[in-house]
Amino acid sequence: MNVQQRWGNQQNRINNGMASGQMDAGERGAIRAQRQANGARFREARAEGASPEELKSLRHQMLNGVSGMIWDYKHN
Repeated sequence: MNVQQRWGNQQNRINNGMASGQMDAGERGAIRAQRQANGARFREARAEGASPEELKSLRHQMLNGVSGMIWDYKHN
């Protein structure tokens, strides 16, 4: 599964959590803030000359972290 697919799947999980009442606006905001911070961290790593393998690993670590946040919020 590529990054775009994972991103889309996460967005669907967030939308489903909001629609079902499992997540609230504050939790969605926290996820949005984390995604923005992850984007800034990724751009910084790229600007510092990280290798493609390092960038791929970083991207997947960030996606895994957000996925965990979504799971936690939906199951609290």
